[in-house]
Amino acid sequence: MPIISTIDPASASHMAWRDLLFIHHLTMILILRTIVFYNSFFIMIKRECRRKADVNPLWY
Repeated sequence: MPIISTIDPASASHMAWRDLLFIHHLTMILILRTIVFYNSFFIMIKRECRRKADVNPLWY
């Protein structure tokens, strides 16, 4: 028997559970956005390094 069916939708516990899920959802979106941002940032840096290395092989 699923947990959700045992919780009364009008009850406070259900509201708290829903709030928790909502907060978790927001946090996940924030974390994912940060990861994507950092990944693109590092890729940009790597590309810059490669460009420098192509111009000057002794750079690294």
